[in-house]
Amino acid sequence: RYLQNARFAEERGLKVSGVFHDSPSYAECMQKGPADMAALYRFCRDAGKTFGGAMGDWEFWNEQNQDFWPEPVWDYMSAMKTAYLGFRAADPKMIVLNGAPTGEPWDAFGEMMMENDLAKYSNVFNIHNYGTAVTYPGYFEKLRSFLGRHGLADRQVWITESSATIDGHATGEGLRPGLKAQTYAQEMVLAELYAKNRVYMQMQGVARDYFFVFGAYNEMDGALDWGVLRRDGSAKPVFSAISTMTELLADAKLEGEVSVGEGVKCFVFAKPDGSQTLVHWAVSPCDTAKSSKDGVTARQLETIERTFSLELPDGGYPTANWCGERGRVMARNGRLSLTASRYAAYVTGVKGV
Repeated sequence: RYLQNARFAEERGLKVSGVFHDSPSYAECMQKGPADMAALYRFCRDAGKTFGGAMGDWEFWNEQNQDFWPEPVWDYMSAMKTAYLGFRAADPKMIVLNGAPTGEPWDAFGEMMMENDLAKYSNVFNIHNYGTAVTYPGYFEKLRSFLGRHGLADRQVWITESSATIDGHATGEGLRPGLKAQTYAQEMVLAELYAKNRVYMQMQGVARDYFFVFGAYNEMDGALDWGVLRRDGSAKPVFSAISTMTELLADAKLEGEVSVGEGVKCFVFAKPDGSQTLVHWAVSPCDTAKSSKDGVTARQLETIERTFSLELPDGGYPTANWCGERGRVMARNGRLSLTASRYAAYVTGVKGV
């Protein structure tokens, strides 16, 4: 089914990032990790050949600094090197990622991965991050310091899992007994945070960010309701946030933040045609919360609006709200006035900001 999915995606111009963990019996597994390096090499080589161009990259293992890899770190690195060589035997240009550490990658496990030559047997540094926006600056400063100490200051950082946690455990009743579902307010936390956190992460230099997770998926004995889709197959509001941001910014490059006043964030993206797209929003508890204890969900349906303006030539500028509804605003006397809400909104076709 993974091969079928990868080929289905490839036909539509999408690349899959492949990952696996745990070992079959033929690999003479230790507790979870493979002990037979030759078997691991053959598997990675053959998987690489079989999936071919449908895979954009391969990642070896998942959160190995947690319980997914109970063996010593040097055993992980032996396997990591083997997997890298196997995938590269199938395609010498294939991007190979380390398994993503979670929490703080600069822990003892992460230091030992580096001392065991991770830099030579991977192409990108890959992590999982479920932090909040206020934690990003400090977190990524420590991450860059960690990479710099090991000669990897310029290495791309990918986040192959990230999502919201400040919405807390799901409190709605799900379709299946024992599986909770997000309430409307919790779903709207996710919709608000999607665009905001993607921009905040780009501001920290993150090259790729993979949202967790598309399909309906429960964890924590059913208490956590992840996913862009609900159990009945319908889409949560975050689907619209993803679609709109992808349509308007997939080909754009972040230039930076422009100061427009207290309580408002505004970021500038350069488009290939020489124009710019602005993304703006009002700062809300979703921007400032440190954890679900900050009561974000209880305040989610509060209306927040702030007005600001920018110097722009007179004329009309197309707009889109977070779910893609189109509009138009007029600049007069050299200024464009806008109203920011708690959800990301877009202004296209501007220049010179």
